[in-house]
Amino acid sequence: MTKTSGLWTIGLLAALAAPALPACGDDDDDGAASDADTDADTDADTDSDTDADSDADTDSDTDTDTDTDADTDADTDPCSELLEGCCNWACECPNEAPECVYTDLLDGSTGVCKAQPAEGACWTLGDCEESGEVCQGASVCPCGYDCDMDDQPGSCVAVTDGCCDAAATTDECAEGYHCVDLPGADTCHALPDWPYCFVDDDCGETLICYGEEICDCQTWCLSEPGFCDWPED
Repeated sequence: MTKTSGLWTIGLLAALAAPALPACGDDDDDGAASDADTDADTDADTDSDTDADSDADTDSDTDTDTDTDADTDADTDPCSELLEGCCNWACECPNEAPECVYTDLLDGSTGVCKAQPAEGACWTLGDCEESGEVCQGASVCPCGYDCDMDDQPGSCVAVTDGCCDAAATTDECAEGYHCVDLPGADTCHALPDWPYCFVDDDCGETLICYGEEICDCQTWCLSEPGFCDWPED
């Protein structure tokens, strides 16, 4: 190869390798390297579903104690159930009528409030015990009954009234006394008000006299009445 041909070859290669230049006045907007579709994010990341807790944690089932601890079984006064003017072992009488008189001690139920009797008078044996006497002739209408007769106090009388003869055909004792047949000398004993007694006859046909202490008229002692009660089994 000649020198001239070698230079031509080199020149041809250089011409092929050179970049092609645009022709004068040829504005190729499409060839511009501007990205008209810029990467603008119009779909902004807006969280329209905000985390609003509309189901607020409200405790509508408040802890109200409607079942209050009310004591419906309140302590009631048992004495309030008694009729006016009545009494029992647990319910005392008022000051103006302080004595509770039991008309039937066997049932142990209810008595009647009575004023203190005058000296020598009595409603029960208890009004005469200090003098060693017994109550005789008292009359008290039971609680809750409508009696025809007014209440009347009795009298405190001596327990005994001398000697007597129980075998005699006529009663030798004074009114309010009866002759009691004793191992020693028979003695006139008072007839105490129910339910007190000196002998079984004082208690009727079905009851028995318990706890009596009998003294005859020739013995220096004081008889004490017993109490009528049902026979022991």
